[in-house]
Amino acid sequence: MSLAPSWMRSKPIPDHPVVPDRGVRRVFNDTFRYVRETVGERDAVLDFMLEIDGASINGVDIIKVGQRRQVTEFKVMLRPLKAINLIREKMGAMLQAKAQ
Repeated sequence: MSLAPSWMRSKPIPDHPVVPDRGVRRVFNDTFRYVRETVGERDAVLDFMLEIDGASINGVDIIKVGQRRQVTEFKVMLRPLKAINLIREKMGAMLQAKAQ
């Protein structure tokens, strides 16, 4: 499976710029693990868990696939609110450090 040329990525934190995947991997540390997969013919929901600074975080990747088996949409959702705020802080610090 590959990315469609016009694929759409929905961010879990709307007021932040899109962070490259390698940056996300720095924030989502080695505790990251997928715990459940629900896969249909043209879509998938991947449930994941991780821990950052002692906070347990749950999220899902929602993936839509087009007719050519290319990813056309990728959406990440996180919970609880504490997790969203923590990730916003970590990604903001990472982006600010990169800009300097």
